[in-house]
Amino acid sequence: GNCLRNDDLSTALNMYRQLITEYPDCPWADLAKTQCQLIAWYQKDEPRKLIAECKQKAEYAGSE
Repeated sequence: GNCLRNDDLSTALNMYRQLITEYPDCPWADLAKTQCQLIAWYQKDEPRKLIAECKQKAEYAGSE
């Protein structure tokens, strides 16, 4: 999951979920749960899109 996190979020999410399901008592399971939550937030809120919109608004406000 960690290797795919930057390039393929849906596959990374599947990997984390598989780890949680197959190895729930593994020390890495808690980290996988956290990563699942982060990916869900990232996909929902699209932070890069929000940042780009804010920059665009700031540039527009500065040009007035």
